[in-house]
Amino acid sequence: MLLAALRLSAGAPAAALNLFEPARLQARQKLCDALPGALQQDILQLLPALNSEDAAVRIGWLLSLLLDAMKWQQGATQWLSNVDRQDLVALLAQHFSASALNASAHDWMLCREQILHVAAVNRELLLTDRLLSWAEKMKPALVG
Repeated sequence: MLLAALRLSAGAPAAALNLFEPARLQARQKLCDALPGALQQDILQLLPALNSEDAAVRIGWLLSLLLDAMKWQQGATQWLSNVDRQDLVALLAQHFSASALNASAHDWMLCREQILHVAAVNRELLLTDRLLSWAEKMKPALVG
């Protein structure tokens, strides 16, 4: 977890320490725990994990997982930021094509910017829209 905290905070020790605050640690864990079920059942299961006052930070964690999934697909696993959650990185790499991961990361960055810079934005509605759009980018299930 220490290596992941350092990588998620661009190597800044003080910022990495913030990730060990119980509330932040619990919020990241909640997001990570919700992700597999959301990908396999209902994407809106992620809404409670993302919709909070620090939604931009939580989207940042999701973005880091998406970027790591791109690295995973390219075989660059030594450069993963979320070294403690390689299970989620592999799951994302399996559920999305490379172009879908790229488009998803772009869309989540735009969503994060809107949350940070648009006054009086309806955060829940914005996140719901982004999640539903994101679900459409998933690889179709194989029919056997």
